[in-house]
Amino acid sequence: MKRNYDTALKASVTLDDAGNIRGINYLDEYYEIKKLKGSAAARAYVRNIATKLNIAPESTISLDQPVSYTNPERRGVEYHLSEQKTFFDSTTYAYYQTYLNTPVWSAGITITIKHDPARIISVTNTSERGINAKMPSAEDINRYLRLFATGEKFDGTRSEPETEQYQTNANIGSEQLSDILGEAVQALRVENEQNTTPRLIRGRFFVYRYDSERRVVDRSTPEPDQYKPGTTVGLDEPSDGHPSLPLPPVAESIQDGNWYFVAELIFRLPYEGGPMNWRMLVDVETNTILYLRSLDSGVNGLVFTYDPITSTGDTANTPDRSNAVLNPLRDDVVLENLDAPVAGTQSLQGTWAIISEIETPNVTSPTRPVGSDFDYDVRTNEFAAVNAYYHTDRFFQLVADLGFPLTGPGSYFDGTTFPVRVDHRGLGNAINAHCPGDGDGIDHTCYALADANDTTNPISIAADWRVVLHELGGHGILHDHVNSANFGFAHSAGDSFAMILNDFASEWHNGAALDRFFFLPFVPSIVRRSDRAVVDGWGWGGANDIGSYSSEQILSTTMFRAYRSIGGDSTLFSRREFAARYMAYLMLRAVGILTPLSNPNSPAQFLDALLAADVGNWTSEGIFGGA
Repeated sequence: MKRNYDTALKASVTLDDAGNIRGINYLDEYYEIKKLKGSAAARAYVRNIATKLNIAPESTISLDQPVSYTNPERRGVEYHLSEQKTFFDSTTYAYYQTYLNTPVWSAGITITIKHDPARIISVTNTSERGINAKMPSAEDINRYLRLFATGEKFDGTRSEPETEQYQTNANIGSEQLSDILGEAVQALRVENEQNTTPRLIRGRFFVYRYDSERRVVDRSTPEPDQYKPGTTVGLDEPSDGHPSLPLPPVAESIQDGNWYFVAELIFRLPYEGGPMNWRMLVDVETNTILYLRSLDSGVNGLVFTYDPITSTGDTANTPDRSNAVLNPLRDDVVLENLDAPVAGTQSLQGTWAIISEIETPNVTSPTRPVGSDFDYDVRTNEFAAVNAYYHTDRFFQLVADLGFPLTGPGSYFDGTTFPVRVDHRGLGNAINAHCPGDGDGIDHTCYALADANDTTNPISIAADWRVVLHELGGHGILHDHVNSANFGFAHSAGDSFAMILNDFASEWHNGAALDRFFFLPFVPSIVRRSDRAVVDGWGWGGANDIGSYSSEQILSTTMFRAYRSIGGDSTLFSRREFAARYMAYLMLRAVGILTPLSNPNSPAQFLDALLAADVGNWTSEGIFGGA
């Protein structure tokens, strides 16, 4: 991707290698739509700019019609309304590109408009060309529609899992899913010596261009020693890479680069003894799997508000220390938003979070009598549960405090069901955490250990605010806005949130001898940094810009520099706190502009989203025109 200034548009444009416009930013002079507002202004702009984007004008006739995922018809390329999202003083309208009256995978246009008067801020264009997918037979289409009807979600509603009809439908759907997965289910059953049954969450139709190299992975991840100096270890994924399944071979009729009419199936299928959610795209005519990804990624209590190294400046306060060392470093905080006690017993269940048993080992959440505090030693599962509740609630309160509505239509987390389930002790004895999605939003989060040396007296990674920020600020928000755990060009912005929202309060600013740029000082086995140098290959397009955690370090280095430039290096705590809050707001708003059809595949496209977010007004804070 490259960026130019287009004198005709009076805007900065992002171009792909073929010279097609993939992004427009009206930063110097907004494009005003006179006498129109809202969706009418968005439609008028799309029709006006269509030829500039190599879009046939006749394909924009149906912009006001909602996209359909279950009603294929013999129609050519069109654009239909997918969603609209309003935050503060701007609204983003997303239009899926469709073919056969079915959305084209990750393709379309988004328009972000500043209100009163309607002015275009930014545009993204991920439209495809040469689409020629074949319409399947009515028999094949109906077969998959019957499968869709067995899912937990169908036609935008969630089924009631306790009903007899749901169980009957779920069993029927599981049989069809097992037939599609074939060898994968059989292999898991042999490996786990149990009846591994897939369960459908949701099904929809798409048009998809098959890419054999991306059937099970997006971009190759190098071996750890390629990250020298130091070793990069992944957080929220298995140590041997992303989860995957043994897939049947593709049918002989499937050709690389050709277009196919597919079913997107979001389903549950256990993996390595724990729950896992998956997304696969299946050719409707041949039942061939063309794409597969895991969707991984009143009362007081004692917690670590910040990790013991960040909060004290003492690098000796590591997770392998005893309760005698770590207990004095706990903070006494209010556990907010808890539900009322039931029969005299207080549980860790509230508005935004509920401690739940999801993944092995099976560890029950603590409860307390009414009026009693949740006070536990650091090296206990109970302390893990209190921290998991506190930090999860803390994250959602932060998003709300920054001005974003959490619930309701068009809210920031309109695809997530609250309270979010949180497993405070899962993933065996690994040093890890993850945040799986369910195709629309957050499914749950799960936290393992911060130290694997003493599992009899465990200390949880949920006690580290940085880790929770990586999971929810990185993957949680992406699940809701782009229906994926990751950006197209990097793992997530989770490290950026973690670094910035901890640095402003770090004892480094008071002279402590800390490594300011280390991602997780309390969990030193996970080596990622936010001071990577361009001359060492850590620039966009450099040797280490290869996606996943490597490119995430380039992103976090970039975001951390921006934070420092607007006050993060100040000697005043209040100035650093403002800089941290502003950067968190900016990244949240930028991701809020994104949709499944505009998930950035390059840093230039995410820059467009950040610039569009920055020119908006932070109305809840009374800040206008960006930083």
